[in-house]
Amino acid sequence: MRPLLLWFLALSLCSLVMDFKTSQLRYTRVQQAYKDKNRKIDQLLNKNKILRLAVEARNNGEENIRVHIFPCPLTDEDLEILENRYKVEPAKLTFWRNLEEGFGLFEKTRTVPFISIAKDGTYHFSR
Repeated sequence: MRPLLLWFLALSLCSLVMDFKTSQLRYTRVQQAYKDKNRKIDQLLNKNKILRLAVEARNNGEENIRVHIFPCPLTDEDLEILENRYKVEPAKLTFWRNLEEGFGLFEKTRTVPFISIAKDGTYHFSR
């Protein structure tokens, strides 16, 4: 009778562990979905902020509104993340590395640099 009881307890314990792992996995998936949803909401709110600022500028007499959009702050740390994520898309990485120059110039001077486009499509930045 004891071996049967031990076997039953072992099965019950395995079942509890499996249920716990399954619950933990479900929780992780729900948590990730929640983060993704919040990220999408944040992106939408940021788009609305840009639109609102453009409308306010237009209503106050601005005729030309320049908007400079980057995939993220182009710091060394963020570029490393982009490089890891987009290893298979070197064209994007080359483009972002080119934009890094203009981003860095803006960060130093806090003024939008003069931007020209070369025949090969790269951007050239100056003050």
